[in-house]
Amino acid sequence: MSSSQIAKLNRVASSHHPGPRADRSMNTTQARDGMTEWVQCPSCTLKHSARPDGRCPRCNAAIDGTEAPLPTPPIPATTESEVASSSTAGLHFGVPAGGAVLALLGLLMILQGPGHGSIVTDFMKLLVIALAVANLTAGALLVANYRRAIWWARGVVVLQTLIVGGYSLADQDYLTLTLQVGESLGLLLLLINSASPLRLVEAGAVLLPCLSVEILWVANPIGMTRWHLFLMGEIVCNPTNRVDGDAARYTISLPGADWYLRPSGWITRNYPDADRSAFNLRYLAHLVVWVEEIPEGTWVDLEAMAESLIRDMGDNGTPIDVASNTSIEDEQGRRFVRVRYTIEGASWETWCGIYLRRDALLTVGIDVPAVEIPSMEPELQEIFDSQAYKPGPRPPPRFPLPRF
Repeated sequence: MSSSQIAKLNRVASSHHPGPRADRSMNTTQARDGMTEWVQCPSCTLKHSARPDGRCPRCNAAIDGTEAPLPTPPIPATTESEVASSSTAGLHFGVPAGGAVLALLGLLMILQGPGHGSIVTDFMKLLVIALAVANLTAGALLVANYRRAIWWARGVVVLQTLIVGGYSLADQDYLTLTLQVGESLGLLLLLINSASPLRLVEAGAVLLPCLSVEILWVANPIGMTRWHLFLMGEIVCNPTNRVDGDAARYTISLPGADWYLRPSGWITRNYPDADRSAFNLRYLAHLVVWVEEIPEGTWVDLEAMAESLIRDMGDNGTPIDVASNTSIEDEQGRRFVRVRYTIEGASWETWCGIYLRRDALLTVGIDVPAVEIPSMEPELQEIFDSQAYKPGPRPPPRFPLPRF
């Protein structure tokens, strides 16, 4: 047997026998007396209690010095990447996708504006901007895998649901309410921080229809507003270029292609005394026609009636602030009234024409957002010029003034 083989056998034997027989007998005696044997590693100088295998717990070397310390197993190279991936588990699936959807909704809110057909106040404009910025910020942070933004994003979704849902219920706008609830439900499914494929499918099934409607609303606002108001029962489906009287024989020309008649049920609910009504989708203008039957040949003081109309504008339960009013009687005897006022923080103008016919008093009123007046003024002038004044005799007494 060679010397190298003998040395190998000695190392193997020493690995199974901690030390000389004298040390073992001493260890047994000390253990019997309740004391612990302390040894010092010759390799790393660690002082520790004797181990049954006779090795150092730090460097794994033999205490008797017959072996060098065993190499420490290297840390796998993939450990750090695995730890990093586990710290962001779920953010690579639902949460970043929810952030992208949240940012997209914020952008769509900016493009759409405060609403369609409702009274737009400065407060509503600021509210829309604030919600849009919150959506964009939270969405960008989630796309960047910033885990702490998850709770912020959830709070933004819940707050937006409460605000938009509340306004929608107040306006009886059930389409907007349905879209908001669907978008919020889909976002919350994504923001649960679960990478379950089934959860992603559920969120996509809820979000895709809602996002499609929102994108179409930005691409074709007039067309989408048309279907929105039609489904709510506020306009008829087909456009019109004229209003024909119901209680009396008259025709009012409506220039442009964006006028839609109001259904009779809507007129009964909102203007019980009105004869006909129409709505302009482009300018969000409301046209209402009142007809008052009068005995043939009766004279009406149009000036006093115009003053009564201006005075009665604030008597409908909604406080208004009249900024200016103009009452003009042209050469044909028609009375034209133009009033600019503020209601709930929004600036509007009412154009009203009063016409005396042979057996009826015709009043045509149009409410227009003040910001749209420069663009719509030619059409308004054409509408009011379409009616002719037919003066009758001027015997007293005056006809009682109706209230509007």
